[in-house]
Formats: sequence, structure tokens, C-alpha cells
Amino acid sequence: MIYKCPNCNGALEYDPVTDKLLCSFCGNGYSIQEVEGQTFRAQESISEIKEEINIEEEYGAESETMECQIYTCTSCGAQLMVKDAEVSTFCAYCGQPTIVFSRVSKELQPDYIIPFKFGKEQAIAGIRQHLKKGFLVPKAIKNFEVEKVRGIYVPYKLYDIYYHDRQIMMATHREKNISKNYVYEAEGEYENVMLDASDTLDDETTKRLEPYDLRLLRDFEPTYMSGFYADRADTASDAHKSRVVKRVGKMFDSEAKEDVSFFAGPVTKVLESNPNYEIKKDKYALLPAWFLTFRYQNEPYTILVNGQTGKVVGTVPIDKKKIITLAILIALLSSVAFYFIWYFVFNAMRLDGADGMVVWGIVFGVMAAAVTAFYWVGIRKIKAYKKSMMRTKSQKTVSYVKDRQDEN
Repeated sequence: MIYKCPNCNGALEYDPVTDKLLCSFCGNGYSIQEVEGQTFRAQESISEIKEEINIEEEYGAESETMECQIYTCTSCGAQLMVKDAEVSTFCAYCGQPTIVFSRVSKELQPDYIIPFKFGKEQAIAGIRQHLKKGFLVPKAIKNFEVEKVRGIYVPYKLYDIYYHDRQIMMATHREKNISKNYVYEAEGEYENVMLDASDTLDDETTKRLEPYDLRLLRDFEPTYMSGFYADRADTASDAHKSRVVKRVGKMFDSEAKEDVSFFAGPVTKVLESNPNYEIKKDKYALLPAWFLTFRYQNEPYTILVNGQTGKVVGTVPIDKKKIITLAILIALLSSVAFYFIWYFVFNAMRLDGADGMVVWGIVFGVMAAAVTAFYWVGIRKIKAYKKSMMRTKSQKTVSYVKDRQDEN
């Protein structure tokens, strides 16, 4: 379905800033309600149809569907849904110019959507502002040139779940230092537990995009997709439900341990757990994200921006020269502090003999502990940085973005 401008017959695209559909040719804008009128719609007939999904068999006879053009990347196999005439030749996932029309398909229509709240330029500005705050970020990255940028609706499933568990936990009493077993039984209703429904996009990446304000969900209207891409919901139903139950279980366990720790003391072990649950409802929603790709030292990096909140997700290389300079500076400051303690404390107080040895041992122990803690925190951050960097450079993420991206 393509939405045409009644003034010049140009294609209309949804504009997040004005919450209207704008014509890029004559500049006229129309509200969603106006565009939903029949005079704005024009069916596009495409003769090449290679495959038709049997929607009744896959989703049930009562499921609402929508007709979409499916484009496939011949390089990585990614599949994208498009609701309007505009199609990028670049794959939003792998960045290769290998996007070709595959078929017209009936797809399960989403129940809800959160429209983009800001445009491409604001997304780019938000990333630049975010990178400027990084002391260790190289100057060349702070002044990056955009290679591709594209707004993509990521498919999510929202689950309402009833969860009950009876657990036996071992907790240590704070004052008496005695371990006892406690029985904890509770139940809860969890609403709108969200999981991405795309196998192509890395799960950890979508987790970092959260949270979305689900109170602002709107009933799905195809007009919101005009000018944007949407990924297909392709995660197997059983696997998806298993993941969401596991996620709710972790939330329940965390709350249970917090409750027991409050009145009994820190929980050291969960001895027994007997959960049961019921998935009461699942909903299909499209949530917005901007994907921006740039190159640094001939390597592609993909930064994501939550299309509702503006949250920036992604890790970039750090300046090794700045790290070395910082390490030298810390070493110098530590040396000065050590000299200050030795000269002023020991000489001024004239500590010697056994007293001097005791004080010296305490000072040395404190400094050794501080240095050890500093390196331990640093090592953990380096490991987290490397994992995040792998996601930013991930071929899987680049592949996700490729057929939805335009040249800036």
C-alpha cells in the first residue's frame, strides 16, 4: 500500500517531528486521520510473486494481515518488509548493495506501534553529543562522517504472564552470623514483558536499547511505516516463549532474594525452586530505532539510537595514546602520594621501631588494596568494553541494518 499526495501524486512519508505524512515533492503535510481516507491510497500491482505465506495456517484464521513487499539481501539473506515505494539498494545488516525484490507477501499485522519521535538529523546530533563526552574517544570518531543511516522498526513481542514459585533459600543472619533455611512463596502478574522477535538482530543489542515507554503504544496504522523499514518477526514461537519465561523467572528470583534478604539476611543459596506460570496474552509491536554506520580506519561501526527516548547504544574505539598518558599520570600521582606519606607522616611524627613498622604495614596494605581494586575494576571494564565493541562491529548487526539504510 502506497500513500500518494493528492496535490502532486508524490509518495508520502511519515515525519516524526510533525506527526504527519509529508510529501517530499510539494511539501504538503497531512494528518494520519486524513491519510487514512480512501483518496490517499493507491494499490501497487507487482507481477513477480515468488512465494505467498499461508497466514491462516501460520498465525490463525482470525489474525489480521497486511500486504508488504519483501526484499532479500543476496549477500547475507536478511529479509525486510517495506510498505511504500522507496527501497534502499543497501542492506541495513551487512552494508552490501545486494538488495533485490523477492516477493509480495501477506505478513502478520502488528497490534501496536510506537512511532519515531524524532528525525534522522536529531539522531545523528544525539550520537555526536554522546561521543563528545568520551574523554578517550579519538577526535576522528567524534567528527565522524555518516556512511549510512536508516530508521527501522524492530519487531517485539509483549507478554502478559502469571508467575508463581515456592522457593527454599539459605540466608545468613546479619548479627548472629548463623545460616538458616527460609521458605518463600509468592505469585505475580507481569505485564508487557518485552522481547525482540527478530533472529537477525543480536538480543543483547536490543536489551541495551531498552527501556521504551510502553504507555505510549498506539494502535498500529500502516501510515507510520511510510518512509521507514520494518524487520520481519521471524523468531520461532516456542523458543520465544521459553526466553520470556526465563526472563520473568530472573525478575521473580531477584525480587524474592531482595525480600528474604530484607528480613533474614543475605541469601547465599537457593536450595529448591518450583515455578509454574501461564502466558495469558502476547502482543506484536513495532518499536523504533535509528541505525547509523560510519567507518574508522576502514572498519564499519554501527551505532543505534532508541527512536523514542534518544538513548545511544554502541561502543567505539578508544585512543591508546590517551590511555598511556592517563596511566603515566596516575603512576606519578601515586608516587607523589607515597612520598608525601613517607616524608610528612613518618618524619614529622618520628615513627620508628615497632610503632613505625605497624603504621608502615597499615599504610602499605591500604595502598596495595587500592591498587588491586583499581586494576580489578579496570580489567572488568576492559572485558565489558571488548564485548560491547564486538557487538558494535558485529556482522550480524551490520547485516540487520544493511537493506534498510540509505546514503546520508
